[in-house]
Amino acid sequence: MDREREIIAVVPARKGSKRVEGKNIRMLGGKPLLFHTIDSLIGHDEIRRIVFTSDSDEYLELVSAAYSEQVTCLRRPDEYGLDRVKIFDEMVRLKNQGELDCGWFLLCLPTSPFRDKKTIANVIKKWSIDRRPLFGATHYSFPVQFAFSLDSEVGWNPVFDDPPMLTGNTRSQDLQKLYRPNGAFYLQKVTTLSTAKTFYVNAFPFLMDETDSLDIDNEVDFALVEQLWKLRNA
Repeated sequence: MDREREIIAVVPARKGSKRVEGKNIRMLGGKPLLFHTIDSLIGHDEIRRIVFTSDSDEYLELVSAAYSEQVTCLRRPDEYGLDRVKIFDEMVRLKNQGELDCGWFLLCLPTSPFRDKKTIANVIKKWSIDRRPLFGATHYSFPVQFAFSLDSEVGWNPVFDDPPMLTGNTRSQDLQKLYRPNGAFYLQKVTTLSTAKTFYVNAFPFLMDETDSLDIDNEVDFALVEQLWKLRNA
């Protein structure tokens, strides 16, 4: 296969989770959380290589032991594991080190366990037809037209013109449905890392349902995912 039409999948996992201690290796469904993401990427012909990158020796040893022949484990410099460092910066670093030696990368964060192998297959199928960059997206669960900022004098200021709180058009069914990126994946050209500052350049949204879009950011998120996991696998 032409390398310009191949994909390198990247799974990054920092050791420093402040809201959920040890989040990336916390057990879910009988295996560490990050294993669910790695498993979703195995077995797709278009994915030439899977790269796991971390600043944690523990994480690297865990993945290497479980996926020694299927995943390339790379030690991330400690300074790239700090809170202030964006994942975009880590992807640029990987490119500059020659690790992204093909046309496309598929970035999958380990905190979206319901973005499974079937989802990845559908993403790749869509990409194979259109050859366009894609990113995961879902609808807002509550209409953002109600959004407001706080104001010390008047109490609140609407973010949007003609907000339903003033017009009286408060039926959610009558409001335009709006969408947001869900962070589940980014499928983008490697060359974009040299010319842009985000993963969204020329990219199209790939819509996912609300449950599959769940991202674990805190203890409440983890508890919700655990319960849904049990229901799905009962």
